[in-house]
Amino acid sequence: MFALIILSSNYASSTWCLDELQKILECKKEVFPIFLGVDPSDVRHQRGSFAKAFRDHEEKFREEKKKVETWRHTLREVASYSGWDSKDKHEAALIETIVGHIQKKVIPGLPCCTDNLVGIDSRMKEMYSLMGIRLKDVRLIGIWGRGGIGKTTIARKVYEAIKGDFDVSCFLENIREVSKTNGLVHIQKELSNRDVSCFLEKRKTLVPIVEDFLGDHLRIVDFDNLHDGKMIIANSLSNKKVLVVLDDVSELSQLENLAGKQEWFGPGSRVIITTRDKHLLKTHGVHLTCKARALAQNEALQLICLKAFKRDQPKKGYLNLCKEMIEYARGLPLALEVLGSHLHGRNVEVWHSALEQIRSFPHSKIQDKLKISYDSLQPPYQKMFLDIACFFKGMDIDEVKNILRNCGDYPEIGIDILIERCLVTLDRVKNKLGMHDLLQEMGRNIVFEESPNDPGKRSRLWSEKDIDYVLTKNKGTDKIQGMVLNLVQPYDSEVLWNTGAFSKMGQLRLLKLCDMQLPLGLNCLPSALQVLHWRGCPLKALPLWHGTKLLEKLKCIDLSFSKNLKQSPDFDAAPNLESLVLEGCTSLTEVHPSLVCHKKLAMMNLEDCKRLKTLPSNMEMSSLKYLNLSGCSEFKYLPEFGESMEQLSLLILKETPITKLPSSLGCLVGLAHLNLKNCKNLVCLPDTFHKLKSLKFLDVRGCSKLCSLPDGLEEMKCLEQICLSADDSVELPSSAFNLENLQITFEKTDPTRNNFVTLPSCISKLTKLELLILNLCKKLQRLPELPSSMQQLDASNCTSLETSKFNPSKPRSLFASPAKLHFPRELKGHLPRELIGLFENMQELCLPKTRFGMFITGSEIPSWFVPRKSVSFAKIAVPHNCPVNEWVGFALCFLLVSYAVPPEACRHEVDCYLFGPNGKKIISSRNLLPMEPCCPHLYSLYLSIDKYRDMIYEGGDGSEVEFVQKSYCCQSLGIVRCGCRLVCKQDVQDIYGNNF
Repeated sequence: MFALIILSSNYASSTWCLDELQKILECKKEVFPIFLGVDPSDVRHQRGSFAKAFRDHEEKFREEKKKVETWRHTLREVASYSGWDSKDKHEAALIETIVGHIQKKVIPGLPCCTDNLVGIDSRMKEMYSLMGIRLKDVRLIGIWGRGGIGKTTIARKVYEAIKGDFDVSCFLENIREVSKTNGLVHIQKELSNRDVSCFLEKRKTLVPIVEDFLGDHLRIVDFDNLHDGKMIIANSLSNKKVLVVLDDVSELSQLENLAGKQEWFGPGSRVIITTRDKHLLKTHGVHLTCKARALAQNEALQLICLKAFKRDQPKKGYLNLCKEMIEYARGLPLALEVLGSHLHGRNVEVWHSALEQIRSFPHSKIQDKLKISYDSLQPPYQKMFLDIACFFKGMDIDEVKNILRNCGDYPEIGIDILIERCLVTLDRVKNKLGMHDLLQEMGRNIVFEESPNDPGKRSRLWSEKDIDYVLTKNKGTDKIQGMVLNLVQPYDSEVLWNTGAFSKMGQLRLLKLCDMQLPLGLNCLPSALQVLHWRGCPLKALPLWHGTKLLEKLKCIDLSFSKNLKQSPDFDAAPNLESLVLEGCTSLTEVHPSLVCHKKLAMMNLEDCKRLKTLPSNMEMSSLKYLNLSGCSEFKYLPEFGESMEQLSLLILKETPITKLPSSLGCLVGLAHLNLKNCKNLVCLPDTFHKLKSLKFLDVRGCSKLCSLPDGLEEMKCLEQICLSADDSVELPSSAFNLENLQITFEKTDPTRNNFVTLPSCISKLTKLELLILNLCKKLQRLPELPSSMQQLDASNCTSLETSKFNPSKPRSLFASPAKLHFPRELKGHLPRELIGLFENMQELCLPKTRFGMFITGSEIPSWFVPRKSVSFAKIAVPHNCPVNEWVGFALCFLLVSYAVPPEACRHEVDCYLFGPNGKKIISSRNLLPMEPCCPHLYSLYLSIDKYRDMIYEGGDGSEVEFVQKSYCCQSLGIVRCGCRLVCKQDVQDIYGNNF
């Protein structure tokens, strides 16, 4: 708190002013005097007009001499403070100086904006004036304005700048959309549990210890209704200083359930709300509001130049065109970005043409301003844009591409074009398609305007209300091309759709529905249909068509988890079907005989169809590439394969009770992947097995009754990997060891069985063997001589293993218990002394001109490694004293802690990436870790930079490289600490002497 005191020549004559001044000093406010037309010494010593004023006061207040003396003392004290004298500067300059000084007092220093956000500083200052950051009251601040004006950007920058000053910080993004898809309870949970998340984020390396000590105090709170959510938010945050951003609020109920009262948050808390609706803020009692302003002329010019020319100023000859474009966009940042990107690299004539085109649209409608980029698209990409705007925003891009491809589109090039035009965005971390709200609104508006009053005459339907109206009232027409209904929860009540509702939709190409109850059923589907996704379809049988008509355009059927489906339709009605997904249809007992002679079907997924016993005999599916029968627990007989099935490349029979495979398996000359894992009743493979000339991968883990693989494997030149169980006694024929590229994996799948004592000696004949996994073979006693081609060996938890020879020419990774492997003398020139000594205390790790990893027991990162605060990211300077030819590699060490026994399907992987000074990826290393570390373990990795030296030193000596680590581990395993080190030749010489 502070006060400005303007001391003029007649100031002391006012008793009211003197009383006020006394009160200001009593409140201990910071005081800044402004001496306006008076000498500060005259005020301090009370000369001139001040002397006359006090003589008058003494005469008037003869009986209150103490009051007058107090006024004198107060004025002397104020005059001694540092302030401003009007005689030192011109009035305008004086005002500017005073305002600048006060601004620094009111508004904290802003962080430097490095991400090129035009005009952000002035907007953040405006927000800071409303925030009152030093005050202890609770404030709700609203940012309002039209879509695309920058509300979220302003909120995000303020949030990032000040969140460190709060106990709890939470940015709840896109509330309008999230509340529709996930519900408000989901958002309440994110907010109410944010204090736990913030606590753990600040103490990442202590998470396991903290959880052990605090127990239930750090547990995530769960609830299932809005009332409980409000109570929990208030209880968990009312005693904490909280910073919350509620982004894109669209309804009053959202504010009532997320920030209903100021009392929900502790002293000093701030809640920032962004919305398009100013009235919503007023209704909720948010009095501190900030209108998101359009960009000023100079800001708009800078922004459009950055997008169109990749610099701050326009190219020669483009200035007037830029000004006209700015006039059209009227300072809307999104419009400037879209238009600037659209015109990037275009000549002057194209700019003129674009300006003429946009002038035909009303300036008052944002959608019209954005629509120019849509209008510039070719018709196929316009269609794709509308599909994404209406149906696919926020979905996984691979799933969207599959749907669009089956609809006859070309999504690979189409989505790239939409991204280039700034009409679509891609979150490359989450792999999800995005789109700005305004652009989605514009796209949906285009569809709405096709028939404002009759949804049955629009090309696309996505609204639950519109879809229910059209299908219940049978109001469909041949205008409808797509219908997608995504619900947060399945319908609780029955849906009384007209049984012939789809009969009038002659142009419907996409139908995507979800769980619902249809007591009246359906009679038919439209003949133009190309994609049918109906997860949880309630029907017992799917009617494709009654009569002579065909669904000739249908390419994809997905009826996943349709629990009532007992039989499939006649697939003769869909002659061009390419994809069939019936996963999880647990009541399905049979498929129509027409399926096994379908000529176009390429993918068939029948996983977890628990009651399916077999397929119709004699499969003649010339286009089939993928067949998944995994988890079909009653499927005992695989039908014969015809000679036409040369395209089948992936066959998954995992966890089925089959006893044998048909001899016609040899007809599958294109089969590359055969998964028979846990086929516990499988006794043998057919004699024609050797005819699988294209087979690369064979998995027979858990095939406990399979005694051997058939002879003739030497003919299978493509075979690269066989996965066997350490529990079983599957014999490999001698012919297997004539395969140059074969890798064999032994894995323990059943802890109750342990028959594996040794490996066949002929394994040494596998001259191309690089990977050998023997994890958890607890009765394995000895290893034969291993081929010199071996690069990776996992013998972890082989508790009976005797000391064995390991003589790799190109060692890459080793997972073994200490003192189990003997390294020959000739290898010692390539490994550090401590590694040869079986990593005694893990003091050094460096291996020139290769890549090597080792996994051993241990609980401390060796001091040789430089500890890192983050287990996932490190920025490392290339030292000046380590010249180009002296740096040989990069050493990492991770401490891994096991929290529980992992599930069978769990995998533990650590991916390491090294980025050069220019952001280029230099090294990418994927490292598979053992499955069950029973105690703390250290994983050490050495990466040579021999091949990448020039790329690293592009930035010159003293540049930086970035190391990024991503782990794909079950919750049973965690990386808790990390160390790293740049390895120079001097490090190696310190270990080996000067012989290196």
